[in-house]
Amino acid sequence: MTTGELSRRRFLETSSVGGAALALGLSAQAALGKDDEVVLGFIGTGGRGRFLLKQAADLPGIRFGAICDLKQPAMDEAMKILAEQPTKPKMYTDFKQMMEKEKLNGIMIATEVGNHAKVAVPVLEAGFNIFCEKPVDADVERVDKFVKAARAAKGITQIGFQRHYKPGYVEAIEKIHAGLVGDIRYLQGYWQWPRLPGGGWVADVAMSGGELVEQAGHHMDVMAWIMKGQHPERCVSMGGIMRKNPGASTCEDHSFTTFEFPNEILFQYSHLFGAGTRRFIGEMLRVYGSKAGAEINKLDYGRPGGWKAYDEGGKEMPITDKTCDHTEGVTRQILAFADGCRKTEKFLPASNIETARTATLMSIMGRQAMFNPSTKKFDERVIEWKDLGTTTDPA
Repeated sequence: MTTGELSRRRFLETSSVGGAALALGLSAQAALGKDDEVVLGFIGTGGRGRFLLKQAADLPGIRFGAICDLKQPAMDEAMKILAEQPTKPKMYTDFKQMMEKEKLNGIMIATEVGNHAKVAVPVLEAGFNIFCEKPVDADVERVDKFVKAARAAKGITQIGFQRHYKPGYVEAIEKIHAGLVGDIRYLQGYWQWPRLPGGGWVADVAMSGGELVEQAGHHMDVMAWIMKGQHPERCVSMGGIMRKNPGASTCEDHSFTTFEFPNEILFQYSHLFGAGTRRFIGEMLRVYGSKAGAEINKLDYGRPGGWKAYDEGGKEMPITDKTCDHTEGVTRQILAFADGCRKTEKFLPASNIETARTATLMSIMGRQAMFNPSTKKFDERVIEWKDLGTTTDPA
């Protein structure tokens, strides 16, 4: 499906995927009509940022009024993506100046993970609706600052865990919540890559949180969603580095983590890079229940995948025939954000600050269980949720 085929009309027809509206208060932005153009700002025009801009550039009812980055070459590349817009976006190297000078209905943020709170907090405090790429941030203190600002904000906060906008995930998890597998007993998952971890800022754990946070956070998000927003009570993890590592990065290239949710429900998870053969790469999330099992996602690169459930005898049961395309999920989340900017009341997006907080802190918890920052060594230990020291747990 192309972005052009995913019209605003079709999106509205499937708005349960785009985000369940829940009235919470007044919006920070002036009211827009349901067909009015939404003018957005964009902060962080690096690789991921330009990918988002490419998906958004041809979507109906969206225009970018300004973009911002510290690196001019990155903005120049972004301007090429937006070259077909009827009006040329303004370029800024200071996002606070952009907010002061431009009339914007919302702002999208795709900086390095470790700069999310640094940028998002003042944007929220200025009253803007925001879409920020996942995860919330790379450490607990900055996550808490972001969460507190979002809870106090007049505008909406949407976080880029795009699986909440993929129809296949939505239907499958709805059926699990409705009792398809019975009582949940165990959870299991993996994500295995042919490549080695990324360089640049991803290799800097202070900026990325490591691969369990920066990348596998998507799977933490799905499993917390399946567990209806509960967070794990404790976890233990082993991880390390097998690749050549001349830069002495502490970003892991393999990890094996077990989380314990309430009622002693265990989630066993592995995250591996450099799988050695394409036969071993892909991703999978499984739910083991009292009367059935479900494969929530199966993307074996180069091989057919699907979302399936099986009864006690191994007979396949329908779980979903809806799509789970990555680009479509990204497109739907951008349309959902634009639609949220049009609303006259504040609402809770499908991927919001609360769901993202749980997924992010869960990922950080796993990282802390495998790596001891005081010794700067991979040293497995049990970490309890209370050890995170988060100040934003709901009362």
